[in-house]
Amino acid sequence: MVIHINKPKISLYIASFYFFILIILFILWTQISLLISKIILFIILVTISYHIIWIFNTRYIINNGILEIHSLYGIKRIKLSKIKHIEKVEVPSFLKFVGSSFYTGYYNIKDVGRCFLAITNFYDSILIKDDNNYIITPRNPDAFMKLLKK
Repeated sequence: MVIHINKPKISLYIASFYFFILIILFILWTQISLLISKIILFIILVTISYHIIWIFNTRYIINNGILEIHSLYGIKRIKLSKIKHIEKVEVPSFLKFVGSSFYTGYYNIKDVGRCFLAITNFYDSILIKDDNNYIITPRNPDAFMKLLKK
């Protein structure tokens, strides 16, 4: 059995957004003297750092007839035999604005419904439907879709 590991491209905008926020919050953290404010900002800094780590560690793995989506929220497993529909889609415009700050999670998307997203860029997205909906951004989406359809 061949294992296919797909490491998606990382959007410069998504990564830059997180790094920019991290730098701003760190500067604020160094300037604040109130202990409770320092603690709150420290927790936020750790949370954003964790997001950055996961953006760069997002993976889509096909192994033994199962697609695994490795993201911030753990591993989602989709049996390839249960996939009902796959198509290339455009990342919804509202996610291009606010979604870049939360690259993964559940969103309600018009004409799709509730959908789990694990996106690292705004241009390689594919929609996968089984009993649930998923949008991911694999590198070389056309080739990845062929692997899913085998």
